[in-house]
Amino acid sequence: MKRELGIARCGLACCLCSENDKCAGCNSGDCPDKHLCENRKCSIEKGIENCYECDRDCKIGLLSKIKPYSFTLLAQKYGEEYLLNRQFKGYVF
Repeated sequence: MKRELGIARCGLACCLCSENDKCAGCNSGDCPDKHLCENRKCSIEKGIENCYECDRDCKIGLLSKIKPYSFTLLAQKYGEEYLLNRQFKGYVF
């Protein structure tokens, strides 16, 4: 796990991704799909780092998938550190 990659804008766990040996995460600007990512575009327009910082409950882009949406809700309620700690300890969500 590359904990320093944290959570992607959409709620995906960049820190757990199998691609993280060659990807610096979506917040690095090096993501190959950055131009297609609705969540990245929306959060940048709103001036926030992650979707969990938004006060809207939406399901655009990857938030339409259960795992990123659930991770986003957990981060909203408990914070990103809580979510990372749970993943680092191997809890299954």
